[in-house]
Amino acid sequence: MSWSLFLTRTVSTTKLVKVPTDEVILALHQPPTIVRLNPLVIDCSPDPNDPTLFVVTDNLKVLGVFPTTIKYTVKFSFVEDGFDSVVNAGGGTLLTNKWRATAVQDGTEIHEAVIVQAFFLFLPLVMKSLKTSHVALLDNLASKLEGEEAPQSHSRYRIHSFHPY
Repeated sequence: MSWSLFLTRTVSTTKLVKVPTDEVILALHQPPTIVRLNPLVIDCSPDPNDPTLFVVTDNLKVLGVFPTTIKYTVKFSFVEDGFDSVVNAGGGTLLTNKWRATAVQDGTEIHEAVIVQAFFLFLPLVMKSLKTSHVALLDNLASKLEGEEAPQSHSRYRIHSFHPY
């Protein structure tokens, strides 16, 4: 078996919101809104030639201390029950996202599945940033949809990581 310098991980997150599914899908079909709910994002600009492509700038802390900004692109594809997106973050980092809204008894379940491919040295930072920011993003989305203030804790989540190798 050969060892690759680029590793793949999968993260799955779900959140129940007490909002009709059609309202959730409408929100998921608004890329700038979804992107800006991520607490790391400091800028989101649409590509003038492609309304489904956005250039995003994040503010990160490397090693938890050193502030830096990174720019990357996000390409959205809309499906009936949500969206798919591909994030090209440079350095060989590629995230393939699937966001879906499913009607359940008490409202709508929002499910995000992300396949992360990254250089092995970058993978810990990418995974930590992804998990932390996307939990907050889902909290912010739920608060926006439910008309509440953003919660202080993220205890209502189910986060699952899958390490295929």
